[in-house]
Amino acid sequence: MGTAGPLLLDLLLLAVGEALLVGLGVVRSARRALLFTGLAFVLGWCSLGSLISLSLVLGASLALWQPLVLALVLVAGGIGLALVLPAPAPALQPAAPAPSGLARLFGLGAAGALAVYVGLLGIHAAVAGSPAVWDGWAFWIPKGRAIYYFHGLRPHLEGGFASFAHPEYPPLVPAMHATVFRFAGSADAVVLAFQDWLLAAAFLGGLAVLLVRRVPAAVLWPALLVLALAPAFGRFIGTGLGDPPLARLIALAAVAGALWLLERDWRLLAIAAFMLVGAALTKAEGSLLGLLLVLALLAAAAWDRPRHVRPLLALLPLPILAAVPWQVWLRVEDVVYAPDYKLGDLLRLGYLTDRAHRLGTALVDLPGYALALNSWLLVVPTSLLLGVLVLRRRRSLGILLLALVGAGYLGLAAVYWVSTLPLSWYLETSADRVTSSIVLVCGALTPLLAAELLREREEA
Repeated sequence: MGTAGPLLLDLLLLAVGEALLVGLGVVRSARRALLFTGLAFVLGWCSLGSLISLSLVLGASLALWQPLVLALVLVAGGIGLALVLPAPAPALQPAAPAPSGLARLFGLGAAGALAVYVGLLGIHAAVAGSPAVWDGWAFWIPKGRAIYYFHGLRPHLEGGFASFAHPEYPPLVPAMHATVFRFAGSADAVVLAFQDWLLAAAFLGGLAVLLVRRVPAAVLWPALLVLALAPAFGRFIGTGLGDPPLARLIALAAVAGALWLLERDWRLLAIAAFMLVGAALTKAEGSLLGLLLVLALLAAAAWDRPRHVRPLLALLPLPILAAVPWQVWLRVEDVVYAPDYKLGDLLRLGYLTDRAHRLGTALVDLPGYALALNSWLLVVPTSLLLGVLVLRRRRSLGILLLALVGAGYLGLAAVYWVSTLPLSWYLETSADRVTSSIVLVCGALTPLLAAELLREREEA
């Protein structure tokens, strides 16, 4: 099918996402469908990828008709939900004040610059193909090829899914690689870079359409431009790794959750739920990060208005439950693996005491990867400063950011503490990737934090 096949898949992902947004009452017109294109694409990638992963666990071969049928099921589900639910009140409507004069020109200029830069990243991805990243070529992409060639997971075949490093990692990213290969008609990895660029561009579009309701254009577009210009954002596009899509899903879930704290629109929690499920199936730490995000939301809501925590309780088990079918499959298939760490070791006092030096090193070294100017510019310190300043006006937002960043930092340090791998090598080869989720959350929440501070000044 050549290049036409992956483009057909992209349209399919977009259709799935739009249908789900229709079902949630977010999209009910062609204009709104266009506005929500970015969010719809990420939602389609996440939901269809999750369903494909589940089908593989149940023994599917990933023949071309199978993702097509699964996509139709999701589209039908979205349309059916729209027919069942009563006509909703206007949902997720733009509410930010329209800028005027220089502010408007500044916002439009930043939006134009962002569009040009993201377009250049897309051209680079299409021309250069997949960059040479070790983990991508060592097991992420080969797992996708194994699913493609062996028509399913087939863990006990030589060269099958479990033949590569980290067979315990959830299968969503390799499953989507294999789906791209299936639509392309070959396992040439060169097509993956452009597909990942589409997901990265859709992530920025999804952030924009969610935040534009409360963030003036003069704040929104410059903030997103700075995030996109961060060298690491472009460097991670097309690597084939699981970390970049995980970071995008967690960041979108965090933004949806933050907006829910301010607006109490249940559709925002529904969007966050899809992202959390996808994150749990994207990488091993996706469940941990998702759980920390829900706990941070609970803390923020409880501090602000305790009676509003109930809807969040429905999200609490999702990051764990989403990973259960995969964990069951690993045990049923008797897949042998040696994980880099076991969180259960955090309960072994003697083990922890003997490795206390690792914790100290991790706590000292980890911030350097998130704060490095040549990777993420000033994304993290700017966000943290705004998070502290906003505590007086929008306490729940400040608590959400600071709690999530703090818990994520300590959680990652704990992983390095109990890991069996040599610490210096482990940090050097993974810290820049695993910290990207925290950084992207900071960058995604920055425009909202800034807008709420500006709103405070205007109302004072």
